[in-house]
Amino acid sequence: MTSTEAAVDVAILLQPGTSRDIVHQLEGFIASGQLPPGTALPTIRELAADTGLSRGLLANAWALLRDRGLIVTRRRGGSFVATTDSTAPAAQPSPATSTVTAFDGWHALDLVTGHPDPKLQPDLASALAAALHEPHTNDPTKVYITDRLRHVAAAEWPFAPEAWTTVGGAGEATVLVAEAVADLIGRDRPIAVAQPTTPGTVASLRGLGLHLLPIEHDENGPAVHSLEQALRAGAGAVLLQPSSSFSLSAGGDQQRLDELAETIRHAPGGDGVIVIEDDVLGPLSSVQGLTVARALPGQVVRMRSYCRAYGVDLRTTVIGGPARIVERVRALRSHGAAMNSRILQNALAVQLESRAATRVVERMERATAARRALLAEQLDAQGTPWSAPVDPLLLWVPTAHENQALLALAAHGVVLSPSEHTFVTPPAQGHLRIAVTQLPNSPELSAQFARLIGRAARGELAPPGF
Repeated sequence: MTSTEAAVDVAILLQPGTSRDIVHQLEGFIASGQLPPGTALPTIRELAADTGLSRGLLANAWALLRDRGLIVTRRRGGSFVATTDSTAPAAQPSPATSTVTAFDGWHALDLVTGHPDPKLQPDLASALAAALHEPHTNDPTKVYITDRLRHVAAAEWPFAPEAWTTVGGAGEATVLVAEAVADLIGRDRPIAVAQPTTPGTVASLRGLGLHLLPIEHDENGPAVHSLEQALRAGAGAVLLQPSSSFSLSAGGDQQRLDELAETIRHAPGGDGVIVIEDDVLGPLSSVQGLTVARALPGQVVRMRSYCRAYGVDLRTTVIGGPARIVERVRALRSHGAAMNSRILQNALAVQLESRAATRVVERMERATAARRALLAEQLDAQGTPWSAPVDPLLLWVPTAHENQALLALAAHGVVLSPSEHTFVTPPAQGHLRIAVTQLPNSPELSAQFARLIGRAARGELAPPGF
């Protein structure tokens, strides 16, 4: 293993904490064999760049590890995990950080929403502290989006919106934008939804009294023929996830989005169809900048959520699009009286501007991809088929016994989202939808989880005690 390869591996393994937290984690990784004797460790400079942790904190951790004989540092040769012929005592697993002993059971994991482990997300303290210096803090004037956040958001927006605003989380954004769009196109007109979508979206839109039509998905994204059917059935709006973040298969294809845009443009009344782009993963998405807006100017409103990347407590989703829609969203939010705190808006802007925070998000994305790859490898080893979108948050396992499998898994503490929560119309083929972001980074536990999933998918899993 080269020093660079080790840097990536250690950066993925580590979670933020104090020097002693870092030491305890590395003790566990060494004891479990994840960092075998002789492994070349990254330099403090490399690891600080990859994780966003301070060099001083990491230097203290390296010193403690050397004192305990767990690593050795060779002058101009870097640091290595101590080998068995060194004077280091045998490393013992750390109860606080060992992936096995720290595991509290499947019931303790969120396997539905795809929100990452909060410990992997960037620290908010410095961002909030910086945001407190906003000169207009506590000014009663409404600021729907601060200049600082708009400037940063515009730099990564794939088109130039007429107007901007912010709301809370992704779920609130979807409800407000869908209601605003329905008011404009007429509430009697259906909204076509690319399925599967985010859990809760279908129920929320139906709760508004909206009629929904499904857009099926194929290997390149939402299917053109399915969109054509929805438009012929009178759909006045289309809800898409441009990168197909929660789909059954890869998707995330600009060519397919261009085909969808052309389909809308040439449909009867197509110039009045509004497209809602749900960029639900924001910076966490593997594919950035996909949009239909270039072919449909003035017809696209985009929602970009940052909660999965930077944490749910920032509660800020940015919305950009036609002024008539954005202004209606503002009016619907607490009858026009609400706005996101300037402190939260500018704290998000600070995070987006921060190289260190960006590196932490990139590291979190790598860690998530590694967890999914580990589960996929275990499923392959057991002969269990699976599929996955391009973004790394989900993995799907087909089953002919979805309800039975969900009940059996729930009895074992594994709670998954049923198809009816993410599909407008249930698919002919049932699937187990697994959000992998909080799965343990442990081959043993991953193999155990894969066995549960495989047996449930085949209808072989019985409740405990049977």
